[in-house]
Amino acid sequence: MIRRQVESIKALGRRSKRLFAYSTGTIASQTLPLLLSPLLARLYSPSDFGLLAMLSAPLAVLTILSNFRYQMTVPLPVVAAHARRMVDVCLWLNFTSSVLVLFVVSIFGESICELTGTPSLKIWLLFVPLMMLTGGSAAVYQIWALRNDHYFGCGMSKFFGALMTGTVGVAGGLVGGGFITLLYGRMAGPVFALALLFRYGRKVLVQYSPRHYFMRMRVLLRRYRDFPTKGLLPIVLNTLAASLPVLVIATFYGAMELGWYYMASRVLLVPVQMLGDSLKQVLYQSAANRSRERLPVRPLFMRVMLALGAMMVPVSLFVALCGPAVFAFFLGEDWRVAGGFSAILAIAIPFKMTGSCLGCLFLVNRRIGTQSVWQYAYFLISMIGVVYLACSYGIEGFLWGTVVIDVIMYSVYIGVNYYTCRSSDHQRLIYGRTSEFL
Repeated sequence: MIRRQVESIKALGRRSKRLFAYSTGTIASQTLPLLLSPLLARLYSPSDFGLLAMLSAPLAVLTILSNFRYQMTVPLPVVAAHARRMVDVCLWLNFTSSVLVLFVVSIFGESICELTGTPSLKIWLLFVPLMMLTGGSAAVYQIWALRNDHYFGCGMSKFFGALMTGTVGVAGGLVGGGFITLLYGRMAGPVFALALLFRYGRKVLVQYSPRHYFMRMRVLLRRYRDFPTKGLLPIVLNTLAASLPVLVIATFYGAMELGWYYMASRVLLVPVQMLGDSLKQVLYQSAANRSRERLPVRPLFMRVMLALGAMMVPVSLFVALCGPAVFAFFLGEDWRVAGGFSAILAIAIPFKMTGSCLGCLFLVNRRIGTQSVWQYAYFLISMIGVVYLACSYGIEGFLWGTVVIDVIMYSVYIGVNYYTCRSSDHQRLIYGRTSEFL
């Protein structure tokens, strides 16, 4: 018995080391682009970053659609052979989606560039399906590797992918490559990460006769159809809502303004996202434990909300007051306007940070439908609002309008979340379980 306990402690220690390695690689991959920003900002113009942002915005949505969220099913099957078949399904879906996007870009690429006011991107749109294919495949292989406890390999693939992107970008800037080398770096990262992950998935493809092969794929698609039918649309809408300002700025204002906006968003959101992801995981686990023990979740909601407010409001005020000077000092005088953009965007950061971190409580309280309704409303209001603002105001008025929309919508989100916590605590106190009586 003692021997079994010692072995379990050793196994827990090995797993903790692998998780630490994965977390370290993930944080390093997110921090590296931020650390390279001062150097890249001096090697490239705002217009170069604007053109890169114009290609990255649709790519974020297309990468989500490439696998239809089926990659999230890879860890679920108990039998390893079923998980390997799901990897096959995801790879085929990713390949088919990439070919379809290539077909659309080949036919309508010129019209898309004219609509967005970026005719110089016509030839480079053909790289979007390639980046979609490599990014989607890397996501599938990464989840497969995590299923098999290759945490260290996943963390290193993320880090070296980000390092390759930064290296190509810096080298291209030193030789005066312009926007093209930024794009090459954006492609090199996922390709390099996929090459590192392929060692864990090179034996994944399972050979069957063509008839049985596609029959098994069809069975798996039906078995996990809830993932695309119920889980895909809210995530796509969230990504579209985040990408709308990029598309609107490119269409109504220009590549240089888009480059300033891209850099301001990048410097503001990367640290916030890293902190938010860590807090969200801890909060979700703590709230789930309280729910299982039939303890109220609302006190935890209030503590986290007040702590986030006390932490983020001073940061927001500092950026709002000193943003232009800080950007000009670290990135160069050409980016002072981006600092002015960051001063405007920083006002909404406490609301977005608090709302996104507390959003996991909807899952604990089994109110996913309520969260989805807000996501639909946020997307529709954002879409109508940004188009109206772009048609009526200059770039600064546009940014102020988007900030007002975010503050109002996330305030509503936090208020609804508080109400659901209070209601669920009452039901949990009476019935013991939230999910059976709501």
